[in-house]
Amino acid sequence: MKLRRKIFVVFRNIINMLYKKRTGFGKCIWIINCVIIVFYLQFILYIILKPYGYLNEFVMTIVSEVNLFLAVFVHLRKFKLFAFLDNMNLLNHIIVFILLAGTGVFFWKAGFFSKERKPAFNEEYPDYNSLLDMKSIILVKDFDSYTPDGKVLDKNTYKGIIIKKGKILKGYIEIIVSQNNKPLTIWESIYFKSPYDVKEHNKCGGHIFRPKSLEVPASDKTHLLLPLNNIPFLSNIPYDESRNPENYNLFEYINNRTEIKYLVFISSLRPAKIDCIKIYYEGGELGLKK
Repeated sequence: MKLRRKIFVVFRNIINMLYKKRTGFGKCIWIINCVIIVFYLQFILYIILKPYGYLNEFVMTIVSEVNLFLAVFVHLRKFKLFAFLDNMNLLNHIIVFILLAGTGVFFWKAGFFSKERKPAFNEEYPDYNSLLDMKSIILVKDFDSYTPDGKVLDKNTYKGIIIKKGKILKGYIEIIVSQNNKPLTIWESIYFKSPYDVKEHNKCGGHIFRPKSLEVPASDKTHLLLPLNNIPFLSNIPYDESRNPENYNLFEYINNRTEIKYLVFISSLRPAKIDCIKIYYEGGELGLKK
């Protein structure tokens, strides 16, 4: 019943939004201009309030709830903000569209709409807050990974090479992984090793020990933050958080080399996803070898 009611409200709002006596192309341009303006209003609010952590849920609700999004059009049309659109002829609408779209393309090219935003400040998480002022490098992003039948396959393992210039002064590794957009359970683990091509590679990482993560804001995925000089891991499975982890110093390995290889996969019998693994650092310069 709730679903039927929601569908009815959606269509009612669509009809209200389109009731203006406009025809064909003119009506489409009018709607598109409204869409762009509402998006810009949301984006301005996002930019202003995002650093203070106030707008996450609001923006997500606007974007994800179709009914609420359409209702925004219906109500904003009643204000003087959109009055000038109602009084324009088709040519002026096209000009407004070109100006709005052109501005949007400019900001998009400049990276203002990029999803890769720095973490929002939160005084409860001092290490996480420090990431705001640090440089970063993405090691892997949006990579599907798992170990079918317990086998580590090359196609499900991500490998890369970090290149370094100068000494880094401090750093963290941030790990975000998920399974069906949910956190990993005790039955899954994230495996990270760097370097993996040295004689003592068995001491250079393994199944990341999640309880030792530094404090980060609550997330709907597995979100870890670890200092580069003290990365906790289990060398073998089963992944068990009652075990005592080993630790290794990736910070030292990076500073003692100009190149360092890394590999990462998710130990899971079901498909999972490495959403993002990123290194934040100060000093020097890190990059990836192509």
